[in-house]
Amino acid sequence: MSIFEDIHGEHGRSFGLRYYIVSLLAKKEMTGAMIIDEISRITLGYLKPSPGSIYPMLSILANSGYLKSRTQKGRKFYTLTSKARDRFSEMSVPPMAFLNRSSRNDSIEESIASIQYSIDYLLDNIDSLRKDRKSYQELLKITKQMQRML
Repeated sequence: MSIFEDIHGEHGRSFGLRYYIVSLLAKKEMTGAMIIDEISRITLGYLKPSPGSIYPMLSILANSGYLKSRTQKGRKFYTLTSKARDRFSEMSVPPMAFLNRSSRNDSIEESIASIQYSIDYLLDNIDSLRKDRKSYQELLKITKQMQRML
């Protein structure tokens, strides 16, 4: 059984995303934000998975024993475990894949999870966020809206 069959079936909705993540992490340690950027780079901008698709898949792979992580300066870096490397055969990242790019949430729980994944992405990019005054101000505005809502 391959690493891809172990998690939601070989050709499930997230097969392409798993393929990219495992292929990239086989080469080097990366954060979720780095994975997003690298997928965008190698597909020449054709694909750019959202934090709401990358971070849940990283969690699934970690919970399945295929990834381990370490935190450095608030950023979480992922690597393949020996379990993943044992099951991982030589392969390269394809120029295109079928990533699930849906941002639709079907429940409050999924919406909350999506917010958490976005927070994880922002933490991975905190240095850039601090330099981008406009984005930082927009994030403050959203934070205040959420505080009023709660």
